Amino acid sequence: KEVSNLYLFDTNMLVYRCGEEQVRDMRGSYAFDIPFTNDFFVALCHEWFACIQAIRGRSRKCIVLDLDNTLWGGVVGETGPLGIALGPGYPGIAFQNFQRTLLRLWERGIILAIASKNNLADVQEVFKKNPHFILKEEHFAALRANWDDKSDNLTAIAQELNIGTDSMVFIDDSPLERERMRKEHPEVLVPEFSIAPEEYVRTLLSLKVFHQMSLTEEDKKKGRMYAEERQRTAVLKHTKNKKEYIAELGIRLKVFAGADNDIARVSQLTQKTNQYNLTTRRYSEADIRRFLKEGWHVYSAEVADKFGEYGIVIVALIAPEKPVARLDTFLMSCRVMGRDVEFAFLAYLIQRLYAAGYRRMTASFIPTPKNIPSKNFLPDAGFTEKKGGTKGTKEYALLIKAHHGHA
Repeated sequence: KEVSNLYLFDTNMLVYRCGEEQVRDMRGSYAFDIPFTNDFFVALCHEWFACIQAIRGRSRKCIVLDLDNTLWGGVVGETGPLGIALGPGYPGIAFQNFQRTLLRLWERGIILAIASKNNLADVQEVFKKNPHFILKEEHFAALRANWDDKSDNLTAIAQELNIGTDSMVFIDDSPLERERMRKEHPEVLVPEFSIAPEEYVRTLLSLKVFHQMSLTEEDKKKGRMYAEERQRTAVLKHTKNKKEYIAELGIRLKVFAGADNDIARVSQLTQKTNQYNLTTRRYSEADIRRFLKEGWHVYSAEVADKFGEYGIVIVALIAPEKPVARLDTFLMSCRVMGRDVEFAFLAYLIQRLYAAGYRRMTASFIPTPKNIPSKNFLPDAGFTEKKGGTKGTKEYALLIKAHHGHA
């Protein structure tokens, strides 16, 4: 039977990883009915902490990788695409196994990007000609192969992908590059990687910052979605203005209401969305189901355009206080920012609320260091700021009228 907010933990896998001889305590088992050593409980606490961080939306989203002596052995500029260490034999097989691990993370929705001091043509030759390469160019959402400072490249990657640098992990075998990244971006997780290549996988997974408590369809498709985003970026460069760009994309919205929502995805978005999120309130699947039972209006929308689907990327949770509708949560994935879908979505919701007898909507903006991109949404959508907000919170109200829309 399915139970919301219940997560099963595989202790057998933890025993396997730690080594049974290291975690079994026969004396403790006989004397106290506690068959595990302190080492086991320390490892278990680390796993629990990683799960709690994931539930609170604090997992890392993106791995930014160096190339030479990180994704492969050697320097491609010196050896050529077929001379690097990758594939059968040591150390090539260790680098190949590291790529397999990265691919598994990519399949679970972790974004991969490259920041390497290399000639772009040399890097592209590796993707095209080396038969032992596990990862393909399309697996990387952003590729910066140049001679610029890597901290600048990381900033550019974050801007391109519309994610915060505090959601990134930087992996590089060079101590100098790691130290410079820590200095320029202290919020980026920079693990020690001056290690033998056979230790790469263990070191990466020991970070325990990629945990996910549920895997949605959007997670599985995320890598492909970022590849499609490159095509959209190309369109943007050849259009004159934002209006022409949006028209060229041919954006479509499919709105889900009530029980038709993907509850897991709605909950996940409340936990992971930081930038375009008016209140950053975090809700579990059990919370969303409770809201539905209490008569809340739960809406989400799937967005698509001519290049592909973004999946479910926008959510509104509305508390019924007739004749007032209180907009408790309004959020949107950073992947569709700048396309005005939030205004189209809100206009649709307002028509539904008007038909249901609501004549006024209230909303709050609770500022955080991360949600600055959403601070003007309510006034831009026609809301009027009210007096009396507390602790930096801004309160807004909107008269609901028929055919309300955003100009």
